[in-house]
Amino acid sequence: MNRILVPLDGSTLSEHIIETIDDVFGKDVELCIITVVDLGVLNRTPYLP
Repeated sequence: MNRILVPLDGSTLSEHIIETIDDVFGKDVELCIITVVDLGVLNRTPYLP
């Protein structure tokens, strides 16, 4: 999985973080991350529950 997301502040999430989130959320990962980014919750340091 090679998905790089760009939060509202212009920072990027590393592939490792994306893979970790993918392992946690599974198929819903993309929707979950996009929702968080749209809400402006993700900044330079992603929050992993």
